[in-house]
Amino acid sequence: MKQKEDRPFFTMWCERFKYHPQFIGKRLKKLDSDNFPDPYDIDRDIYDIVTMEEYLKQEDDRIPIIHTCIENVFEQRLPCPLTHWNEYAELHVSLLSGIVVCLEVYTLKQGHKNDLMNYTMIEFKNEK
Repeated sequence: MKQKEDRPFFTMWCERFKYHPQFIGKRLKKLDSDNFPDPYDIDRDIYDIVTMEEYLKQEDDRIPIIHTCIENVFEQRLPCPLTHWNEYAELHVSLLSGIVVCLEVYTLKQGHKNDLMNYTMIEFKNEK
């Protein structure tokens, strides 16, 4: 596999997340026992591998990441409902190509109760 420096198009989503005004200084957190392959094309400086206790903790500076597979052959079992967090991220990966298709970050609207209808979503894609 080529180094990510040789494939800048495949990591554009990562740069967009790192420098988005709403997420500057925030990191992603990956559950250490999620049985999903290590993240593809992700800069190690934006995510932490954490224990279940840390993963479930509500944090202002770290966003739990949920892996989804675009081929629908893998489904991550979640330790809690999505509404447990005020903010969470879905990483959409192609297991066949090993490419991150996009990252979607969901944020609970200010003053609303935790209901999936009350989240806003920002999508980071590999687009020019």
